[in-house]
Amino acid sequence: MKFFFGVDERLREGILSGLYDFPVNENFKRILFQYENIDEYSFERFSDKISETMKDGSRSISLLSDHGLLSSLFDSVMHGDDLGLVLVDSRLKSQSITQGANKYNYLRYILDKGLIDPRKVIIIGASNFSTDEYYYLKDQGVRIFGPKQIFQLGVDEFADVFTEDVLRWKKLLAVIDLSVLDSSVLGVNMGSIGGLGNRELIYLIQRLKSLKNFSMANIMIPSMEDRGDGLRMTKAKINVLKKLLSKFLKEFA
Repeated sequence: MKFFFGVDERLREGILSGLYDFPVNENFKRILFQYENIDEYSFERFSDKISETMKDGSRSISLLSDHGLLSSLFDSVMHGDDLGLVLVDSRLKSQSITQGANKYNYLRYILDKGLIDPRKVIIIGASNFSTDEYYYLKDQGVRIFGPKQIFQLGVDEFADVFTEDVLRWKKLLAVIDLSVLDSSVLGVNMGSIGGLGNRELIYLIQRLKSLKNFSMANIMIPSMEDRGDGLRMTKAKINVLKKLLSKFLKEFA
């Protein structure tokens, strides 16, 4: 497994410490991985790295805080009809496009450009979105599941439901945005009221990783920088984030 780190150095070192100190996942297997820092890569260089990894049949996980890297990646790898997308996110990422792709509209961007068949897009955990986004995606044929459906079925049965369709795809790309987690994990400004719990997300990661067509995943994390709105991450939240991401990577490896 290849890990690409596009995150703050403090966060990266904390994650690696967790991987090296406790290198066994819940299947009681020692994890084997390589990693590469991409925080100073151009969009094109990052996309080329991922494309090379996919071509040789290897799996990869990227930790990103820059949605520009994600949009560039979609432009690079989403060609033809062999790729499907599982988006685990509280938002639908399909707001109206005015000035190119960003973190609020990148799904609409790739659908409008015809980069992926909308019938090969599944959204899990959606709870914060507009009616415009919802009906746009429903009209396209995108399948949307909220926390309520996961709660009603139970995470194990729910995973059976969505993986049955996913297995028909040649390759699977997953994007996991940490905003899908309940606000009790990272706080109300970074999580979702009534969002997924840690255990549910870990189990979904384990099920995605077990699929034979799983190719790569991108985990989108909140920025650690001061955004000018008083929402800078506290030291306590950063420590929680380090442990969470270390755990997620171990279960993907």
